Amino acid sequence: MARIQILDLPMEHHGEETTSPFLIIVDGLAPDSELLSGDRAERTAEMCRVWGARGLLTTTDTLDVT
Repeated sequence: MARIQILDLPMEHHGEETTSPFLIIVDGLAPDSELLSGDRAERTAEMCRVWGARGLLTTTDTLDVT
């Protein structure tokens, strides 16, 4: 079963401002999932960028983000 996780990346400092970048991970996908390649994968990655994520990682494996 697919899961969505957030991986916080190291905080960035730009003068007085700081940002907390993050990566969205979707793991446990079926091998034939449309999120792994093609147009739907590109649209999903763009949606993640709109949300402010630095990127999207999709995989059929199970990842434990701590």
